[in-house]
Amino acid sequence: MKLKTYTAPTLDEALEQVRNELGSEAVIVQTRKVRSTQWLSWFKRPQHEVVAALEPSVQQATQVAENEQYQVTETVVEQPVRDLRYDKVLMEMRELKQMLYENAKAPKLPKLLGELDSDLKQRGVHAEARHSFLSEVQLQHGEKRVTASALIASVSKAVEALDFTTPPTTKILCFAGPTGVGKTTTIAKWATQEIVHNKRKVGLITTDTFRIGAIEQLRTYATILKAPFEIVTNPKEIHIALEKLKDCDRILIDTAGRNYQQEAYIEEIKQVSGQNQCDIQLVLSLTASYADCQMLLAKFKPIGISGVVLTKLDETSQPGHVLNLYYDAPCPISAVTTGQHVPQDMVFFGPEVMRHILLGEALVDGSSLSTS
Repeated sequence: MKLKTYTAPTLDEALEQVRNELGSEAVIVQTRKVRSTQWLSWFKRPQHEVVAALEPSVQQATQVAENEQYQVTETVVEQPVRDLRYDKVLMEMRELKQMLYENAKAPKLPKLLGELDSDLKQRGVHAEARHSFLSEVQLQHGEKRVTASALIASVSKAVEALDFTTPPTTKILCFAGPTGVGKTTTIAKWATQEIVHNKRKVGLITTDTFRIGAIEQLRTYATILKAPFEIVTNPKEIHIALEKLKDCDRILIDTAGRNYQQEAYIEEIKQVSGQNQCDIQLVLSLTASYADCQMLLAKFKPIGISGVVLTKLDETSQPGHVLNLYYDAPCPISAVTTGQHVPQDMVFFGPEVMRHILLGEALVDGSSLSTS
């Protein structure tokens, strides 16, 4: 893709130039403050420089107009090739464990319980999670005759017996995750519930200057919610934005979607979240492969995550991944999103989500839930 550089007195003016020429799909590669090299320039205010580009498919479809108010430079960069070896190893390990569990000599399940096991398998629940959960179902069921109604009651009791630990939520929440998982929309849902239902003052920060559309999306939500909004162009300057929002009860930080197989991006999240009273909420899409979810959990484990937010439950054919993550994730599941509507399509994680996955019960509207 071709990179173009824009300069203006303020960051908003520079972003407006990008938006007018390249559109909302522009990719923001870098932002920084620059000074002219001319004589006495140090007595003048620095200019804001934005390096932007379009993805090749968009670039071919867009005719770029000339603008005499700024200079344009062009550079060709190559897209990194994703290393799939780690995914392959994870898949092989999972398949081997699955085979071991499937072939293990276990007590023969009653017919209806065996049908539940098959149904969970079709929903994407791996063998270890099925074994753990069905053992709890059998414990709850006891010696009673296995009927459909009795089995449903035992499943419900088994769900209630699970440990739904509330994730720690401090004053500052940093939302991280790969591209396209719905971080910005999730933050808007979370902020709305905090403001409307918990009567808290919420501040919003974005460090996602990679795509101009992400800035405008969160700015629009902030305007609707009448919430203070800050843009951070350098992760090292996050403390400046936090100081401006120090009077807020809760501060939600949006970060750019990245390829977190690259350690530099993990370090960037570490810089943003390395503040007192800050928790990382890792946002994962349920439409992604389970191997990808495991890889991200492993990548983020060294810097610590306090909770996992699972998105796109309404879009996945494998909702059983929620049960897998309940058993496998190193931290509690915080919330699950079920659509694009703000704020109603998000529920904080609890028994009702698990019953929805296992029994098809309707999810409770998020307005009836609260977070500490």
